[in-house]
Amino acid sequence: MRETATVAAVIATMDRPGYVREAIESVCEQTHGHVAVVVVDGSDDKRTATVVSELRSAYPERQILYRHNDEPQGLPAARNQAIAETDAEYIAFLDDDDRWHQRKTERQLSRFESGDESIGLVYTGAHHIDENGQRLRTIRPEHEESSPELYVENVIGTPSSVMVTREAVDRVGGFDESMRYCEDWDFYLRVAAEYDIACIAEPLIDRRYHDDSMIADLESLFRYREQVLEKHADVLNARGTAERAWSRHHRDAAETHLNAGNRAQARALYHTLFINNGDLRAALAYGLLSLLSADRAQSTIRALSAIERRFRNGKSA
Repeated sequence: MRETATVAAVIATMDRPGYVREAIESVCEQTHGHVAVVVVDGSDDKRTATVVSELRSAYPERQILYRHNDEPQGLPAARNQAIAETDAEYIAFLDDDDRWHQRKTERQLSRFESGDESIGLVYTGAHHIDENGQRLRTIRPEHEESSPELYVENVIGTPSSVMVTREAVDRVGGFDESMRYCEDWDFYLRVAAEYDIACIAEPLIDRRYHDDSMIADLESLFRYREQVLEKHADVLNARGTAERAWSRHHRDAAETHLNAGNRAQARALYHTLFINNGDLRAALAYGLLSLLSADRAQSTIRALSAIERRFRNGKSA
């Protein structure tokens, strides 16, 4: 690994000064020396600007760029704005409520510079934590190479684990600013069309879950996910994954509604999935929701889903 390789950590933030302080600190504590931070702030107050000023004093050896937008631009646009602010050789993303482990940058650069010039994106495993930093579970990617499952669902997950080459970002054009959700999966698919994707199974980030991180508008989430499937239909059909991708989407939508307590919507989606795809797992879920109380049906289906995910992904809890 070249010690002179330059990396920019892109952080888009809005009204989370406490969390973003931890995020920036985790970048500044990286073992690799040439890591800059680019913060794009859509907050309506000066708290985040104050945090940046304090951290510039605490880490004078790190370059911390700060840009404030008077009006929020949306997450994809904010990330693209931050990318445009730097000429670093590698771009890494960090959500404002997540954290990197100290060797993340070093480990990813070593993978990039291992001699395989076809790699355009490297992602890592993750610890999931709660709002207080307590560990909930650990996710370890299954494969050390490009996975065909990316053409079925977003197996890469949060951008906080992702580093890409500047060349790859420039070639695919950054994030689609028209998308409110699923812009990360769309970005990964466009990179995967041009480059190989690699992963490091080691969990090198903390991904935080808290009330503010929950998606309230489920219908919009599913609509944008369908938009990704339609946008990349030719690739999915060519790879023979289109049917599985749509089936997985409908099942995930049903389970998301179930977890949100939307019993009627979940039941309808399971029924549709069984009728259209002959999915016996969906038929079982539909039956449970029809015969049992809402609480008992939900707990049983969640238990079955957890077992299935562990079996399918080989991920440890």
